[in-house]
Amino acid sequence: MRALIVAVVALAPSLASARDRGELLLAPRAGLLLPYGFSALGASYLVGVEVGWALPVLKHRLAVTVAGDFTAPEASGSAVDPRLDASGGAYTWHLSQREVILGLSLVYRHPLGRVTPYAGLGPRLFLIDARIDGNAGGAHIAQSHEQSTQIGGGAVVGLGVRAGPGDLFAELRVDASPIDHRTTGPSNTGALAIAAGYRVIF
Repeated sequence: MRALIVAVVALAPSLASARDRGELLLAPRAGLLLPYGFSALGASYLVGVEVGWALPVLKHRLAVTVAGDFTAPEASGSAVDPRLDASGGAYTWHLSQREVILGLSLVYRHPLGRVTPYAGLGPRLFLIDARIDGNAGGAHIAQSHEQSTQIGGGAVVGLGVRAGPGDLFAELRVDASPIDHRTTGPSNTGALAIAAGYRVIF
């Protein structure tokens, strides 16, 4: 009997480890997209959600996450095209670019008491719907519409503070991919994103 008790006590850590399946993460978030310095697009809102799995290794510090975000930056400007004789070649334009950003990240979290700084990186998939309207000499220019799917990458750093069954968090992300639309020419989807939310940990 004593031998059995000793064996159970000795195996307890291994049994607990075998039952450890990590933690599930769910994090709705909202924030601001800032393309400044990357393209002519202006600031826009950003909303999204992240799901993840904190792996049962390294005390759950390593996590794999999948995230989806939506944003709709815009830009306006003017230019001259000699082919538009009626307006002297001058025209104005407005670009509305809706983006769905899907990302897979490997994230390292390092708890320090109630505070958890984290950082991660991984590939990104951009689903882009761009529409351009224009006006020349008071006449409307037919809308141009382009859609594309672009592959890029991204990185994130953030800080979580324990509150209830999860963490309140704020993070800074940078995502980018090349883009070459007919109406915009070679450009990119690069932007900084500042977001905050609540990450539930199961």
